[in-house]
Amino acid sequence: MKIFALTIAATLVWCCCNGADDGQFEKLGIRFTADTVVWNVPTNRIKTNVFSYKVVLSRFDDRLTADLLKVANLQATDRLTRDDSRFGEGAASYENAKQNRFLGIYPTSGWIYYLNRNAVESSKKAIIIVPGEEEAVELAVRQLGQLGFKREELAVDEHNKIEAVGMNQQETRLNKSTGEREKRILSRTVFLFRQKDGISFSGLGNSGGAQVEYGNFAALARLEIVWRDLKRFNRCANITKEDLLKRIKNGSAIVGSSASDHFKSLTLTDLKYHYLEYPKNTPQEMVFPYVELEAQAVSDLETNKVFLFLPLR
Repeated sequence: MKIFALTIAATLVWCCCNGADDGQFEKLGIRFTADTVVWNVPTNRIKTNVFSYKVVLSRFDDRLTADLLKVANLQATDRLTRDDSRFGEGAASYENAKQNRFLGIYPTSGWIYYLNRNAVESSKKAIIIVPGEEEAVELAVRQLGQLGFKREELAVDEHNKIEAVGMNQQETRLNKSTGEREKRILSRTVFLFRQKDGISFSGLGNSGGAQVEYGNFAALARLEIVWRDLKRFNRCANITKEDLLKRIKNGSAIVGSSASDHFKSLTLTDLKYHYLEYPKNTPQEMVFPYVELEAQAVSDLETNKVFLFLPLR
């Protein structure tokens, strides 16, 4: 099991199956031009059976609600009387009397949110024991499984290992014995990605997967899941190498995280598929697949990997 560092990779994104993307891709970058585009991607990366999905109203059953209340150590009587209608049909919020544990269940967007404000200790605590990287991933997978989100519904890498991104919360304190400042990890967070048809969803935690944070002695500090209920809608038209190259060359693509809007050359090196799921509380009617291509970019300023985004209109 491996946790991947949160880093920026170079990608080209092509949204398949004609449909609106609600401007989500346009927020990712700027238009660019390229003098030459070179294809260096293994041809076996292109899939022939890719589907779009229609978002249907999620209906979290009573068993899931009961399991979530158990995880949160809350009771049905802890339900808040506030108006949660802004979160859609069936929304419910719970909080204990001390207001240090909160649970939100929002079926319309498939969103679950739990927060335990006491699970993460300050660095003043004498003993802090936080799960290691691999242990945190296994704990998160097990936690999701207990709630009905099965292991096989989680994305895996090319080695069939759970795909995960890790993030730590840490503080620095003075060791009075040595006089040196020491860093201590106070909590460890893992992001797990949803998959369907062997294709992973994009987004961290609150858009197409789960975010799980563990504090002292592996206490659950935060759990956030965005897992919309989907129904297969349509089979996408097959894409080809020629399709991708043509659209990049005609200026339809967008580049993000780049200091340049013009490249002397782009070399495409790898291709992956993903589904684009919107963040929590963002209305979404359809989920479309897109392809991700790694690209080595050469410009007047530098040579590096870049993000390219190319939706299909």
